[in-house]
Parts: sequence; structure tokens; C-alpha cells
Amino acid sequence: MVLSVERIPQVQLWIGSAEGLLVRAKQYVANSVCVHSGCTHCRICKNIERETYHGLSILRPDKSAYTVSCIESTFKRSWLLRDADDPYFFIITSADMLSYASAPSLLKLFEEPAAGYYFILLAERKELILSTIISRCVVSEYEKNAVDGVGEFVELYLVPGKYTLQYWGTIFDKIAPTEYQSLMIFDSIGTALRERYRVAVSHNNSNDIVSVQKLIACLEKKCIKPMPGSVKIFWRSLFLTMKACL
Repeated sequence: MVLSVERIPQVQLWIGSAEGLLVRAKQYVANSVCVHSGCTHCRICKNIERETYHGLSILRPDKSAYTVSCIESTFKRSWLLRDADDPYFFIITSADMLSYASAPSLLKLFEEPAAGYYFILLAERKELILSTIISRCVVSEYEKNAVDGVGEFVELYLVPGKYTLQYWGTIFDKIAPTEYQSLMIFDSIGTALRERYRVAVSHNNSNDIVSVQKLIACLEKKCIKPMPGSVKIFWRSLFLTMKACL
């Protein structure tokens, strides 16, 4: 059943681990607009996963902070009229990087959000978020790495050179992900790698930049998701491929 957008808070703040929150937020949007309750297979769900859905914008900071121009472009877009049955979602990642300079325009939006627009702010550290932003949000806090409890498994693919195949097998057997969970985990790994790349660039760490680029390339080549009965083969193959590319 599609969520009734009339019941969705227009401004939300989610606190938790970065690699899990974006996956959760995308699924939330899919549940809100997909007629099959976020099936993951239809055109709408696939476009949301690829971040190409017409009713979704995902904002990310420019290196280590949000720029005023980025926030102002969001401000301008949100004043366009929307049909009641065509909601628009903004997912603002790393909301704890919003500064005093970039926040004023957002505060105006959050105070009286235009009809049809919904904002989901994602952050790891609530204490770094401006109190004026928090006061305008419905706040939800999630356990770090709580999405399916796979934080340890995701870590294997962020630094595969650090772990042996035997250790991988131990963690895999403990998690035992299903085909559906594998879709979520796959997205979590991609999100975490892109965040690592952003941090490496912001710190001008050339070694990390090169290694993360290789890992992202390996992940992007693995475009075929695991079929029923092949989950372990899929993840073992991906781990060995990413381990060999470094």
C-alpha cells in the first residue's frame, strides 16, 4: 500500500549511520510513491535507486560543507507548484555539515514548507546540527549500522584487502542475507564508498582516492543482482574481485 503523503511529515531529520540512512530514505520515498509499496522492480523504484526519479533530489555537500548556492537552488525549486498526487522529495545527506551561512534559506523552507514538498535530512551527529533546524523537524534516531545489522559485512567491501576469504565466510554465515536484503546491502556499500571518496578528495589523499575509485569501478561492473539460490556466490565473487583490484 502506498503511504498517504498527507500523513507524512514534511520535514524530517533522521539520525544514524551514513551508509544505512540513504538506503532507508530511498526506500521510504519508494514506499510513498510506488503503487506496489516500494517493490524495487518497477520503473519508479529503479529510478529512485538510480537517483533519476523526477520527484526526487538528493543533496550532498560540496567536499566538506554545503555551499549557499546549492541551498538556494533548492529554495527556488521548492516554490514551483506541485500537483497533490505528484509529491517531490528532497533528501539532504550529511545534514550535520549545514553551516550558519548555508542554513538560513532552509530554515525559511522548513518553517512553512510549500504543499507537495517533503524534506528528509540525514545525519550521523545530532549534536552538530543547528538547534534552529532540529526544532523544525520530526526527529527519528536509528541505531548505527542498524539496517539489517550488516555494518560488519559492509566493512568487508570497504577495505577488502584487510580481510581473508575465511573471515569473509564467517561474517557471511553470521549475516546470511536474503536476495532482498542483498539489494539493500549493495546500495549501502555504494553509498559508503562514495562517502569515502568524498572525504579522500576533501583531504587530498591521493592513495585513498585511487583505491576507492578502483573499488567503486568493481562495484559498478557488478550490475547483475543475486538471483535466488546464488546469494553466497554473488557476494563471494564480489569480495574476491574487489580484493584483487587493489
